[in-house]
Amino acid sequence: MTPRRLFPWIRTLKFKVVAMSVGTAVLAAVASTQLALTTTQADLKRLVLENERDDSERMAVMLASKLGTLKLTLESVAQKVTATELKDPGAMTRVLVEQRVLAVMFDAVFAADRNGNMIARAQQGMSRAELLNIADREYFQQALQSDNPVVSEALTGRVSGAPSLIVAAPVFGPGGRSIGVVAGVVALRSARLFSNLDGVKQDDGSRILVVSRNGLLLAHTSTDRVLGNAVDEPGLAVEFARWREAGSAVGSQGTAVLSDGYLVSMTSIPTSDWVLVKITPEASALAPVATARRTAWHAAVAAGLAAALLSGLFAWHLTRPISRLRARAQYLLTDQAEAEDAWPHASGEVGELAQAFEQVVAQRRARQLETDALLRQLGAVLDHADVGIALTRDGRFELVSQQFCCVFQDDRANFLGKSIRTIYASGHAHGATSEQAQLALLEQDTFDGEFELMRGNGQQFWARVRGRAVAPGDSSQGTIWTVEDVTEIREKRERLLRTNEELAELNQKLAAAQEQLVQSEKLASIGQLAAGVAHEINNPVGFISSNIKTLDKYLVDVFRLLAACEECELHQDASPAAGRLAALRAEVELDYLKEDIPALMDETRGGLERVRKIVQDLKDFSHV
Repeated sequence: MTPRRLFPWIRTLKFKVVAMSVGTAVLAAVASTQLALTTTQADLKRLVLENERDDSERMAVMLASKLGTLKLTLESVAQKVTATELKDPGAMTRVLVEQRVLAVMFDAVFAADRNGNMIARAQQGMSRAELLNIADREYFQQALQSDNPVVSEALTGRVSGAPSLIVAAPVFGPGGRSIGVVAGVVALRSARLFSNLDGVKQDDGSRILVVSRNGLLLAHTSTDRVLGNAVDEPGLAVEFARWREAGSAVGSQGTAVLSDGYLVSMTSIPTSDWVLVKITPEASALAPVATARRTAWHAAVAAGLAAALLSGLFAWHLTRPISRLRARAQYLLTDQAEAEDAWPHASGEVGELAQAFEQVVAQRRARQLETDALLRQLGAVLDHADVGIALTRDGRFELVSQQFCCVFQDDRANFLGKSIRTIYASGHAHGATSEQAQLALLEQDTFDGEFELMRGNGQQFWARVRGRAVAPGDSSQGTIWTVEDVTEIREKRERLLRTNEELAELNQKLAAAQEQLVQSEKLASIGQLAAGVAHEINNPVGFISSNIKTLDKYLVDVFRLLAACEECELHQDASPAAGRLAALRAEVELDYLKEDIPALMDETRGGLERVRKIVQDLKDFSHV
């Protein structure tokens, strides 16, 4: 059932007024809350972004400070190394091992001469024998050409095989010329350089990264992602692409934006070409904003409910006279509508409406008397009509004539107020006929057709049904129908149609027999003509075939004679007759004739065979 049937009071004016008052109060509370949230939410988001940017800037400064400390430490050690120590592996090893600060700050340290050959290498304060050549390393070349320490790109260590950074400081000899380098190795997966990242809480899903200019991850909250591609990091693809389009540069103050469901802050690390990135899920980053929003909505709901309750009670009190007027108006629809119950007395529009209803009731009584008189007159007319007449409205019988009852062999009481479905044998027939009739009445205002209907005793019969709308274009005024029993007329018409169809069928058979006779005579004439043509062609073909066989025999003898002549020609090369014979042979192209004549004979025999087949086909056709 629909909500209106379950709760009929939903459609009342009183309910609508009360609902409007309640709705207005609720909407006012919601609108004011939304306005307040709209103005404050932007400020809260701005504060969150600023805090995130400030945190990133502080962390970037700390990383820059640690990187500067590594450079200064190596630079101070390199300044103390002499040219003599750089040439002596033992002395250089002692220098690297005795500098305890190197073991604390680096995973490994080494010294190399100007040619890139490692002189000494120490790891965790212990000497190591793995000495390699690093002349091909870019950081080595940069350190030799620079006055200050340099930091390499992320690379894979040749000894450790782990992703690392190399901090290299030049060693100067007499005259200020670079004679080698002292370098420290910082493993990217260790906590020596990026120890600040280990303390970051990851409960909210945040990730802190250090990204190089070429997009490699130098540090990651998850060490497994070190040396991965920054583009593959969830939430960073859009901002990283924008960073590259801008020339891989971030302002000194950093940035913090909401992008692709994440809060992304990017801050340059001073004294390096690295950028510090922090990625936080937007839901976690804006959790304080969401909490404030929920609190505001809870307060708004409480205020809205209180305002709605007060406005609803006030509106209900104002609309009580309307409810009484509605109840009295509905009483008019009952069987006791004529009762002289008092209408509600009220001031304003409700009182005027009550007086209008009283006038309507009086007018209805007068019109009802007129309608009853007209119905009695109409009933007398209907009962004297020769055809069955019925008035229907909304699919139900309102008036039926005496002849209508006779046609359907049923009492008038069984029709009045009943559905027109009762005169049809099935619901399908009723639906199809009603649809056809409604369409005709809408287009032409009239309807005329023959249908199979059902009498009161269940007997089916054919009836001619004609209809016309009482008010064209307005189906609510009803439709007048006339019904005639045409069962016998229809049976006679069907018998006449069957007789006509049988005569038409006999006529078609006669025409087909005549056509077949004409075709037989035509075929007989064509057969005689084909037999004559076959006979006329067959005689000359026989002569030609016989002559061809004789000519084959003659040609055999001629070719034998020619072969004998050729043999004589071979034995009489010097005689004049042999010369003339050779010239004549060349003139007539005897060799070509010997090859072409058999081919011509074969083609002639093939043609004769085709002519014989044609003659045989003509003979076969003449016998059909």
